[in-house]
Amino acid sequence: MQSFNIQILMILVITQLCYQEEAMSHPHGDSKNIEINYYVTNPPAEYSSNLNNVGNFNANQGKIYTCLQPYTNGVLSPIDGVSEFAIAFDIISATDGRIGVYESGAFNSAGNLGSDGARLSCSGSYETTTGIYTDTILINSNLVETSFQLIDSTILTFNLLSADTLVKSSALSPVEFIPKKNSKTMGVTDKITVMFNRLIFRENGKIELINVQSGAVEEFDINDSTKVEIDGIKLSLRPEKALISDNNYTVRIPYGTLKDSEGQGYDGLDNYQFKTQTDIAFLIVGYGDTSLYETVESFDPSAKKTMSFLNSLSAGQISSYKTYRLNNISISDSNAMSLGHLEVVDAALKGWGVDELSNYFRDKIWNPDALQSPTVQQREVLQDLRQWLLDNQKGAEVWANSALGMQHYSSWVNDKVLKFSRPAYFLLDSLKLPAEFVPQEHKVISFILSDSGKTNFSAAASNFNALGGSQWSIKTADGLKITHDQDFFYSDHSDPFGDSASELLLNINTRVDVHEAIHTWGHAGHDTDPLMVGYSTMSQAGGDADLQFRRDPPTYPIYNRVYLMGWLPESAITTDASLIRDAADPIVWGQKYLLKVGRFKYQELYDGQWFQYSVPSLQNQLQACKTTSIVTAPTATNPSYDAGNLCKPILKDKSCGIKSEIFGLPETMWDFRSCEFIDIDAELTRELFKSYLEDFDGEYNSAINFDALIMEPADASLRNYSN
Repeated sequence: MQSFNIQILMILVITQLCYQEEAMSHPHGDSKNIEINYYVTNPPAEYSSNLNNVGNFNANQGKIYTCLQPYTNGVLSPIDGVSEFAIAFDIISATDGRIGVYESGAFNSAGNLGSDGARLSCSGSYETTTGIYTDTILINSNLVETSFQLIDSTILTFNLLSADTLVKSSALSPVEFIPKKNSKTMGVTDKITVMFNRLIFRENGKIELINVQSGAVEEFDINDSTKVEIDGIKLSLRPEKALISDNNYTVRIPYGTLKDSEGQGYDGLDNYQFKTQTDIAFLIVGYGDTSLYETVESFDPSAKKTMSFLNSLSAGQISSYKTYRLNNISISDSNAMSLGHLEVVDAALKGWGVDELSNYFRDKIWNPDALQSPTVQQREVLQDLRQWLLDNQKGAEVWANSALGMQHYSSWVNDKVLKFSRPAYFLLDSLKLPAEFVPQEHKVISFILSDSGKTNFSAAASNFNALGGSQWSIKTADGLKITHDQDFFYSDHSDPFGDSASELLLNINTRVDVHEAIHTWGHAGHDTDPLMVGYSTMSQAGGDADLQFRRDPPTYPIYNRVYLMGWLPESAITTDASLIRDAADPIVWGQKYLLKVGRFKYQELYDGQWFQYSVPSLQNQLQACKTTSIVTAPTATNPSYDAGNLCKPILKDKSCGIKSEIFGLPETMWDFRSCEFIDIDAELTRELFKSYLEDFDGEYNSAINFDALIMEPADASLRNYSN
């Protein structure tokens, strides 16, 4: 980049302003008022920028119009659910390079697209920890990279730190890498994308993806459109199998593999490296100043057993982990219970709070199982309990022995109020992540809680960004709240009986950890098991059956592993029973493990025994698309959200459907009732599942019924079924 003096440029441009204003006072031609969106500026083509929208210095108004995203320690940190802000800056002093916020609001809430067909870029960023605002701004015909320092947080003014003009591109070259060069956050099933400075076209040659550790090479023929996607300036590689976690990779693009529209060849690439994420980070922490795991080494038996189970279930895809020992949480189990009970009692007294996403108890407002419209007596009982919790800092189980407690605890207080408490929130609120720990370098974060007492806070899977980042208050080593989109789970390993055999406790805890880990990998619900055979570790009977049969690893249906997780290929499914291999043996890639025996119906073999289940995963969504209109509107966190996408993947003609305005409302409505739909049994694919699981971070995964798998008696006669 070439150094550029923005102060001088601003002075020159503002000096010219008076001449422009004089000319504007004598308009020529059409004088109609044309609405201009000053926040949308396409960068000049000669820069071949990977951005489709940049900041713009408007000389007529003496303002900079741009879009800004807030970050905390490099992690996108939405404010009140908004992650992109339209910002207008006044030029306070061109000489001093000083600017101030003139107005702000949500950016591009309609989800408009740029000239390249992608969603409008947000060129600016603000780092909350340093107060530095950086941006790419168009000034006259120059594209300038700038940085400003916040100097007054009250009136929001900034001083210029640096400004550099970008050099106009000549040779065909990359401008962006996903994942970024030398990053350690690559998901093992993600695409690898390289963005170029101009349109690219296929020539001849093979791109190489090299595993640095093993030396293994996967080749991508540039003319193989299945593995190599080219869309405008974007080249994407789709590896045939999942990459190996916690491994370094290099991408090499040979000379002459690509060319631009003028036939100029690409010189090639051999220095693009990245590292895949570690599968799981185990963060072990005690509470009440005690822990079952005082060292990383003491947790090894549990970590290795859990990873052995997950590795087997995933056919080797889940293989890496790291263990970190956190400082013990000073809060005691009784205090955490007290705080959880106090919070839920307060919520019940307030009618469960406001109807907003940020309210954790929002779903209790209409829940008949929760206390509704408390009587005068019920309010008096809760007020008494509230004061008791404040005075004693213990859980309400102790209050149950008081005079009022003996009358009301079992009859309604526990079932209508206390069972909705979340004491685990207060445990996790009190811990901090290790220094230099980067959550994004791990696929899943797990918090392994433990104490020498009998209290056990159970286990659950969640996301740092749950309820728009308001459900949890987990913090970095610097005390900053984490709100980015990443799955985690917590699991309490404490012995609720106090005298369980170590082997039994190990079996219980590792199976719970596997269950929660599978949730974080994408199984949002639970399999259904009315027979109580416990064949799926994700069913309500799974845990008990695991302890009864001691299946190692815990069993998990092949259907889930193929469609939900992508751990096994669709080639593992057949209609020929003679080809089925026993799933209790080590899984071998390329063999058949799932027998289709009817519509939505499957059987599989485990340790010589046949198990059967039906799984109409998309049936509910298909019925809704066929019979009802779909109302949609952008969400606060995703202005591009369109509920019509719940139906589009299962349409025969993806362009079918009528979208219309709803008179007097901001919402719109899709009608697909006259459309033809695919046969969701005969045409079921992993790609169809992925279209719901991956779009907009899974916002469309509500189309999939994650509780659809139902265990059934195995009918031997169905094994003659022919699809």
